[in-house]
Amino acid sequence: SSGINAEYGTLLYNKYLRMSKLGAQIKDELENFGLESPEDDVMTKLTAMCSTLAIKPSDFADQWMAFSINNCNLDLDMEGLSKFEKFKMSKVNQSPVVKKERKSNKS
Repeated sequence: SSGINAEYGTLLYNKYLRMSKLGAQIKDELENFGLESPEDDVMTKLTAMCSTLAIKPSDFADQWMAFSINNCNLDLDMEGLSKFEKFKMSKVNQSPVVKKERKSNKS
């Protein structure tokens, strides 16, 4: 039982390290655009969203800037991030399904 708990603790710690590194990379990319670091709650949600949707920090910064500009210069706060997340999820849900064509057995 203690071996399982130790292993679980190690997994959680490793996930924490990955998320911390991802968060730091996101902050760096945002600073490249002259944006200040978001509040902690926004940063936590943003890091989790990038991890879940497999968005690279540099891609997030580019996509956020385009989305913000196209939406009346949205602030990077919880409301703006929620709108961005809904937008990204709608794109994921609208991705086309590719159907394979059946080959005819006729010669």
